[in-house]
Amino acid sequence: MADLSLPPLLAHAPEKSPPTKWWTYLLPAILAVVGILIATGAAIEGQKRARERDIQALKLEYHTLNPVKRELSPITPRYEAVKRIEEGRPLDADLQQKHLRSYVRDGRHFTNWDGYRYEEIIELGYIYARGEDPFVFDPVVGERRIRNVVWYPLYPLLGYAVKTITGLPAVTALTAVSNICIVLAAMVFFAVARKHFFNRIPEVRSENESHITQRWDISPVDTAALFTVALLLFNPASVFFYANFTESIFMLLLATFLLCLQNRWWWRAALIAAVASSCRSQGVLFGPILALVFLLRSDMRNLYGRFALAFVFGLIAATGLIAYMIYLHLTFNHATAFMSAQSGWNVGINGITLRTALNPINALTHWMNYAFYTNPMDWPRLYEATCVVLPPIVLLILGQRFLSFEFEIFGWVLWGLPYVSNAAAGNPPGDTAWMSMGRFTAVNVGLLIIAGAVLVRFRWLAPFLLTVSAALFALFCYKFGMGDWIG
Repeated sequence: MADLSLPPLLAHAPEKSPPTKWWTYLLPAILAVVGILIATGAAIEGQKRARERDIQALKLEYHTLNPVKRELSPITPRYEAVKRIEEGRPLDADLQQKHLRSYVRDGRHFTNWDGYRYEEIIELGYIYARGEDPFVFDPVVGERRIRNVVWYPLYPLLGYAVKTITGLPAVTALTAVSNICIVLAAMVFFAVARKHFFNRIPEVRSENESHITQRWDISPVDTAALFTVALLLFNPASVFFYANFTESIFMLLLATFLLCLQNRWWWRAALIAAVASSCRSQGVLFGPILALVFLLRSDMRNLYGRFALAFVFGLIAATGLIAYMIYLHLTFNHATAFMSAQSGWNVGINGITLRTALNPINALTHWMNYAFYTNPMDWPRLYEATCVVLPPIVLLILGQRFLSFEFEIFGWVLWGLPYVSNAAAGNPPGDTAWMSMGRFTAVNVGLLIIAGAVLVRFRWLAPFLLTVSAALFALFCYKFGMGDWIG
C-alpha cells in the first residue's frame, strides 16, 4: 500500500502522477468530439429556425404594402430572394450576403457577437479610429469600429494562419481553431484533474490505491477527472468553446499552465503565460500568479534569487501583451488603444464599477430581478446572473476543502476580474450589468474541480446533474444559433 498522506498545501516537490493507461486520455477527446457534434447540430437547427423566422417576418411586411409601394419598396428584391428559397432554389453566396442577416447565412452558425470581430480582424486587420474620426461608424452595421482593437491578437492570428494554409474562409478557419483547441484542452485538463484528485482528495486517492486494476476499466481517479471534464464540456455556457470565441484556446493555455505549475516547470509556465497574455485580458493575470506560486513553492534557498527569478518570470509572462502594445503604438500611435476602446461598453476597473461591485446587494438584486421579476423567464440571463452570485459562495464554503493553492487563486481571479470590470457594463452604465458572466465562468477551473469532487462523493447525483447540464448546453447552443443573447 502506498503512502496516502497528502502533501502540504504549499509543498515544494512536484505533484505525483497516479498510475495510468494510455487509452484513458482518449476519453476526454471523445467527449470533446461529442460536444462539437452536439453544439454544431443544435446551432444549425437554431440557425434554420432564425432563418424561417426572418423569412416569415419579411413576407408579412411585404404583403402589408399596397401594390404601388410594393414595387418601390427596398424589401421587394429581398422578397424575391425569399421566394426563391421557398421554391427550393438555394441562394448563392452573393444573394445571401445581400438579403440575409449575417448569422443565418450558410456556415455561420458559430459566428455571432465577438465572432464577427475576429473575422473582421482576419479580413481587414485591426482598425482604430478616435471618436471624432468619420470612419468610426461601419457603413453596414453602424457600430463603432474602434472596438475591434479590444480583441487580443492570438485567436485571429491562428485563424489567419489556418485560412492561409488551407484556403478555408475566415469564419470556417476560426471554427476549426476552436474545435482543435477544445479537444486538446479536454485532454490536458483531464491530466491536470487526475493529478489534483490523486494528490488533494483523500477519498479518491484511498479508493484508487485499493482499486483492483482490470484491463479495460477506469480507475476512481480517472472517473473523478472525467466528471470534471464532462462538466467543462457540457455546461450551459460551453457553446463558447465550440463557437468562434477565445474560450477554447484560453482553456487550453490555462490547463497547460496549471500542468506546468503542478510539475514545477517554471520556465515553461512563463512561456505559456506569455502566450496567454496575447489571448485575452484574463491571460494577463498568469504572470502575477506564476510569480506568487514560484515564491511560495520554489525550493530555491536564496531568498533574493527567488524574488529576482519571480520578477523575470513576470516580465516573460507579459511579453505577449507588450508585443501587442508595440504593434498598436507603431500602427495607431496609441499603445493602450485596446483599453480606451472599452469605454464603448463602460467595461473596465474604475470608480463606477468598483462602487457597484463592492456592494453585494447590487449583485443579489441583479439575480433576484431575473429569478422572480422577469416574465417570461429569460433563462440565459438568469444563468448569467447566477454566475455573478454563486461562485464566491461555492469557493468560500468548499474551496479550502477541495482546491490546491493554485486552483483557489484561479477560482477567485477568474470570477473576480469580470465581476468588477463588468459590474456597470452597458450604455448607459449598468444597462447590461455583469454581461457575459456565464461565458467568463465557463473557464473557472476552481469551480469545475469542486463540482467534480462533489460528484465523486455523491456519484448517484452525477447522472442527473450531467443530464440536466447537457440538456441546457444543447438548448443554449440552439439559442446561440437563433441569434439570442446567451452570455
